[in-house]
Amino acid sequence: MIPCTPYKARVHTNVDPVYQKQYPLSKEKVDGIRPMIEQFLADDIITPVISPYSTPINPVKKPDGTMRFVQDLRAVNSLIIPIAPIVPDVATLLSSIPANASHFTVIDLKNAFFSIPVDPTTALLFAFSFEGTQYTWKRLPQGYVDAPVIFSIVLRASLTSWNPSHGSVLLQYVDDLLLCSPSEEAARVDGLSLLQWLMKCGHKVSLQKLQWCLPQVEYLGFILRQGERSISQKRIQSLAGLVTPQTQKEMLSFLGMINYCRQWIPDCSYYDNILRQSTLGTNQRITWSEEMRRAYLTLQQSLMTSPSLGLPDYALPFHLFSRDNCKTMAGVLTQEHGGRLRPVAFFSKTMPLQVQGMPSCLRSLAACAMAVSMSTPLTLGNRTHLHTSHDVLSLLKQIHTQHMSAQRLSGYEVTLLTNPNLHIEYSTSVSGPSPILNALLGLKSSSDTLPAPHDCISSINIDTSPRPDMMNTPVPFADVVFVDGSCSRPNDTSYHAGYAVVALPDRVLEAKPIPFQSAQAAELIALTRACELYHDKPVTIYTDSKYAYGVVHDHGMIWKKRGFVAADGKAISHSSLVQDLLTALLLPSRLAILHCRAHTRGKDDISRGNHLADTAAKRAAMTQPATLHMPMLSPPSLPEVHLFTELQKYATTEELKDWCYPTLNKNIKTGLITKEGKTCIPAASSSIFIDQFHGTSHCSIKTTLSLLTAVFYITDCKALVANYVSRCLTCLRNHPNNPHKVAHQHLDYPTTPFTHLQLDFTHIPKTTNNRQEYALVIVDMFSRWPEVFPTKAEDARTVVRILTREIIPRWGVPLQLNSDRGTAFTSKVSAGLTKALHIEWKYHIPWHPQSSGVVERMNRTIKDKIRKATGGTFAKWKQILPIILAEIRMTPNRSTRYSPFEILMGRPFPNPWINRRIVTDSGDIDQIRDEYVRNLIESLDKLSEQVTLRSPSLPDTPTHPFQPGDEVLIKHLQKGKRPEDFAYGPPTTIVAFTRTAILRWPAPPGSIYKP
Repeated sequence: MIPCTPYKARVHTNVDPVYQKQYPLSKEKVDGIRPMIEQFLADDIITPVISPYSTPINPVKKPDGTMRFVQDLRAVNSLIIPIAPIVPDVATLLSSIPANASHFTVIDLKNAFFSIPVDPTTALLFAFSFEGTQYTWKRLPQGYVDAPVIFSIVLRASLTSWNPSHGSVLLQYVDDLLLCSPSEEAARVDGLSLLQWLMKCGHKVSLQKLQWCLPQVEYLGFILRQGERSISQKRIQSLAGLVTPQTQKEMLSFLGMINYCRQWIPDCSYYDNILRQSTLGTNQRITWSEEMRRAYLTLQQSLMTSPSLGLPDYALPFHLFSRDNCKTMAGVLTQEHGGRLRPVAFFSKTMPLQVQGMPSCLRSLAACAMAVSMSTPLTLGNRTHLHTSHDVLSLLKQIHTQHMSAQRLSGYEVTLLTNPNLHIEYSTSVSGPSPILNALLGLKSSSDTLPAPHDCISSINIDTSPRPDMMNTPVPFADVVFVDGSCSRPNDTSYHAGYAVVALPDRVLEAKPIPFQSAQAAELIALTRACELYHDKPVTIYTDSKYAYGVVHDHGMIWKKRGFVAADGKAISHSSLVQDLLTALLLPSRLAILHCRAHTRGKDDISRGNHLADTAAKRAAMTQPATLHMPMLSPPSLPEVHLFTELQKYATTEELKDWCYPTLNKNIKTGLITKEGKTCIPAASSSIFIDQFHGTSHCSIKTTLSLLTAVFYITDCKALVANYVSRCLTCLRNHPNNPHKVAHQHLDYPTTPFTHLQLDFTHIPKTTNNRQEYALVIVDMFSRWPEVFPTKAEDARTVVRILTREIIPRWGVPLQLNSDRGTAFTSKVSAGLTKALHIEWKYHIPWHPQSSGVVERMNRTIKDKIRKATGGTFAKWKQILPIILAEIRMTPNRSTRYSPFEILMGRPFPNPWINRRIVTDSGDIDQIRDEYVRNLIESLDKLSEQVTLRSPSLPDTPTHPFQPGDEVLIKHLQKGKRPEDFAYGPPTTIVAFTRTAILRWPAPPGSIYKP
């Protein structure tokens, strides 16, 4: 045992102890683990205990014939607050191997978890039963959620004080140790020292898995030798031998295994992205396209021909190359080795959606920044040369922020400019090592070519400009015009919008109103009309709208390339107007669009022209009536002053004191009392004014209070308004939530099996091989025993046929059937059966599936298990159904704590892992049968009693506060049939009630309603 602090678990609060019954074990398993239990007791690893926790054990046979002790701790793991695992990334861990390491030692620790002590309070969680005795672990057991993390922490603490004497480097991944040594002698000396230290600290080493002082070892699925790392042949063969994925789950599993080796696969994300698209749809089956097949074969071939990657040598500089392919980026980190560049790691990643729509030069900038970020864990900030065919430094210094967000640009600047050891080197696509590295990354198609030499700033301007000759300075010897758009809202009922195109000194070329309610739309229309007016003519246009200017010079072409869709996939605002503007920009022979400041008082020509355009646009907007009329109720008319004075005579003494505090404000001429500039109204008359401000639109309490207190002062106004609105019949009938919440409770539980059954139809999705759409599910309320019958129709004849041919002959005539109000259960055929056999058929409340909770939950369980068993296809589900039903019948229920089979049969479900008594000697068979029957009856009586005691009893108190004579509103339960579109019906009177329901008057058919 390791001398360390005993482990103490952190358990979630307000959770019950987990007690799972130990299922019977075969004699072979019991005999196989009995010596292990005895040895554990002798070694003080386990101890007898009495614990409220218990989880089952199920030994598993090893290849050598011995038994492996296995305990199912999943239920206990769900109660634990796990410790955050501090585990290094595998790729980062392998990069820590020194480049000069020539010999390696791999150590795998044995019985690692059994060496960590457990706190006595935590030991109760791990209890199990064997041969009638309950034991628990005094050491950390296998299968526990925190075991690997705890051992990793303890092992790291043990190794902190150990120092190799011959320059070796020790790496740890959970319980796997790798010792990297510069020579064979150093490997032997430091390896022996490490083994002795581990023994001193209480650790045990597995001799079978020890790899001692070898020039080549296998560690974490990779082959390591001096200066190189490669994928092991075992892993490659396992991936190559996989069956071609046919479902989304299989495809995700394949991609997960591929991504573990992605550093050996050039441009992995490009092919991963193609295959991953097939996992995004709702259809679980995958339809293979030719592009997907090529990507799948390329990934497999890349693994089979994966190169040996070099280990980072921090005495040499790194060389980093990157490229993009619109959707993904790819990079490779290299170092010089033997006169050539040897790859250290391949990087690839899917680019953000915002970056995918950028010009190629900006995508290359993003790819460079992403490559540097991904390679930093390997380079560790050492000297790195970033090779690119784009002028990245000029882009960072001269790019306009409109091309990308300031936050994204700042992130790229921090990544590429703050590291003093990062050197960005520009090389053309036809010189230097670029062609070699691009060939190593792989071209995706024949049309994919290397970028030609170019000026990045000019290229971006061309890509983002609607015309190549667009100018940012006035066009020489061209007309100068000013445009402006205006949109105002003079009152709450209308909008006025218009635009103007003007020229100095006072010419209005065009000014018209427009049927829009947006200033941005007016600005776009103004620019469009100016370009159309100067068709085949040179012109300089000034606008004070930053939005319109940005559309022309920055965003317009990017939106056009995306199909006028924003980065989040939604359509941009005014997309049709933007399209019209981009088309109109091509009409003038020469064009310059400039931005000017708005609302300035300058005397220069630009200020005067902008002021003229602003005035003309506002005047044009007012030349027609409002384009949008908003309906609004006019405020109520107020009565004459003398009426207020008459009402104030009926104020109470408390109200007068409130009105006079701190001073009395009374008009000498009229005698009207005011407070805070508002007329005072007594509470006795407040309902008249509250009703007026509540209005025909039935405003909310907050709105009514706001409108009322803006004009009048009423003592305790908020309570009066709330009381009035809460009693408003129209508001109550339209309110979607019931103000009287009723506690949902369970139905009365039966005391014997198959006397109360719940029935329901469930729908099974159609498949190509199976056209069955329905299944009738019947559940016994006492034992939770399920019966499922595939059917071709959902009708009453099917229900009666199954009850008379399957249920009643096998289980007897039930006393009560429960179901919803579906036509299959309420028809005359079903009623005739219940009448003939004296069965009580109870129907649940419409649109309330909680009433059928037992069968509804069983429907979900069965469909979930079929979905998992068929991979989501539901193919041949009838063949799998008996197995699923057997599993449900043998599984203990959470509420009863017994399986349905055990409740009905008085014994566990027969299987090869339980002890079954076999009579070998001769005897009186009648006596044996009688004894078995007596024992069975006693067992069933005991089980029935325990199940009944565990069933919740019905409380005596009513679930609602209503009494006969009360008026209530009944909620309309049938969707689409609400009279007057009200959520609740008119007031009705209660004439009788039960503990859970009421009888209203007038009483329609089926008059028992849930309140």
